[in-house]
Amino acid sequence: MSKIDKSFKGAVSVVGLGVGPEDLTEAHREAIGAAEVLVGGKRQLAAFAGPSERTWILG
Repeated sequence: MSKIDKSFKGAVSVVGLGVGPEDLTEAHREAIGAAEVLVGGKRQLAAFAGPSERTWILG
């Protein structure tokens, strides 16, 4: 089991992707663009994460 860092004071944004990138509002795009880490399925991350993005693949 990994240790949980309880000192985290940042914000977490959860963005539902819908069918694809065309379904996102500008606010959603800004949240994704500002993210330090993107978490999601491999297919979803491929649509949004650049090569230098920090990602965490679920599943």
